[in-house]
Amino acid sequence: PGVTIPKEFKKENRTEKESSGGVEFHPKLGALTTEMVIDEADRDKLLEASPDHPWYEAVNELYARSRQVRTLFIGGGGFVFPRWIEAKFPFNPVIDVAELDPAVLKAVQLELGLDEDGLISKSTKLGDARNFVEDQLAAETKPEYDFIYGDAFNDFSVPWHLTTSEFTSDVKKLLDPERGVFLANIIDIYPRFEAPARDELIEYNSEQPVLKTPLPEAWTSASVAGEWMAIPGLPGVEIYERPDESEYRLGVRGAVVQELFTELIEQAGDNVDLVRVIKDLRQRAQDPKFTRERGHFLSCYTLTLADVFPNVYVFSSENGVPHRRRDTFVLIGSNAPLDFTNLSTAGGHWTQPPFAWKETLPDGQVAKLSEGRNQWDSVVGWAATRPWGGVLRDDFAPVDRLLKPVFVEQDDD
Repeated sequence: PGVTIPKEFKKENRTEKESSGGVEFHPKLGALTTEMVIDEADRDKLLEASPDHPWYEAVNELYARSRQVRTLFIGGGGFVFPRWIEAKFPFNPVIDVAELDPAVLKAVQLELGLDEDGLISKSTKLGDARNFVEDQLAAETKPEYDFIYGDAFNDFSVPWHLTTSEFTSDVKKLLDPERGVFLANIIDIYPRFEAPARDELIEYNSEQPVLKTPLPEAWTSASVAGEWMAIPGLPGVEIYERPDESEYRLGVRGAVVQELFTELIEQAGDNVDLVRVIKDLRQRAQDPKFTRERGHFLSCYTLTLADVFPNVYVFSSENGVPHRRRDTFVLIGSNAPLDFTNLSTAGGHWTQPPFAWKETLPDGQVAKLSEGRNQWDSVVGWAATRPWGGVLRDDFAPVDRLLKPVFVEQDDD
């Protein structure tokens, strides 16, 4: 009683965009409630505003409870992320790990400091992840995880039965129906087709040949010397400026769909040479001789998540445009649209939204958000042209075949 709430936490002082609620103290109940996430900065402000002991306990309890999380990891690896969760979300966390190989768990305990008697070791289930998921679904009390993280894939060993729509559907059933999120990392090649054509014997972009025709100012204004940059309004189209010379290379990613091709031709206008360059780029992006089926696992797995989840997002491990060679991708499937407004505050690696995504509105319509940078059509375009539709299913999931280019080109880096 008698405690004053700092004005920045009162509902009337917070816009709808900032929060749908605020922090309230109820003197008669002696209770503190929140309709917003209490982070460390908020906690410290509240404690500074009123250092009374009862208030201190209430704020700290509220902080802890707002950071409670329920997680499942498909694959243990070095158990780094499970330990990070335990450190950052210490209030009664659920941290289940499904690890196939008991030697992996033992090695991490002996050599990497995982406590053999700790929460994570005790909650690790040894065996096939698909069996674990099926057992969870059959349990008398089915868990509802806040997020599930798939870390069982690498470039040379991808358990095909963990990639299918049927398995992904079972994973979704274990998620919180409102806020549940599934994340998976995969490795593939999302190639960039460049003009002039890349000389594979030349290592650096600055030594590659450049275009001899002028480009629209809207394209060149997006360039940064020495870096490949996305051109706003043209999803999957990138430009490279040679350092100190204002000479350029042009690139396209994935399947150059008809809508994008038409826009490129329109922006080229009466520049006949540039029109010829654009047509050549599209032809190479669709010719198996040049594509070598690179990016098809990325494409098919993206479609598979979209077959199950209403919202799907694709990040590259790069903090800018994806690498043109082998790269790690993080795919996210969620029950509700995700807000990436403050992405830069979540670790600092990514400062921009994903380079490809699909969101579904409550009425079932696919949202059209920031189409100028969304490469969704380019990413899924390859798989969509396949006779079998591209979605990986239990009766047909040719993962090894799709990843052949990653095997073949493993030494190219």
